Amino acid sequence: MYTIYSMLSLFPTLFDYAIIAPLILRIGLALVLINHSFKELGQTEIKKKLIALINILSGLLLFLGFLTQLAAGIIALSLLLEKITGCITKKPVDNKNLRFIMFVVAISLLLLGPGIFSVDMPL
Repeated sequence: MYTIYSMLSLFPTLFDYAIIAPLILRIGLALVLINHSFKELGQTEIKKKLIALINILSGLLLFLGFLTQLAAGIIALSLLLEKITGCITKKPVDNKNLRFIMFVVAISLLLLGPGIFSVDMPL
């Protein structure tokens, strides 16, 4: 059962649970993104409201595990567009690190797929 990869790991038995990692990333990103985007809906600019709605819908898709890679790609693009266009709201708390981590997790989900307990899990 052990391969060369498991021999180099500190906890090789945890490789059996690797399919759970995308689930944890998917649910975590969805909850943080939905919470963050609901706060953005109170803005007056139409661009910010539109990006917030797109993020909420994509977050719901992520949470359900439906069209996960498409939703992750949309989230990554919207976070990138927020950075490029300067649609980021100025708040006392610096959200640059949070947005960067959400971007990295979205790219990871784009590459990894939905994981277990999702609608679009390959059979």
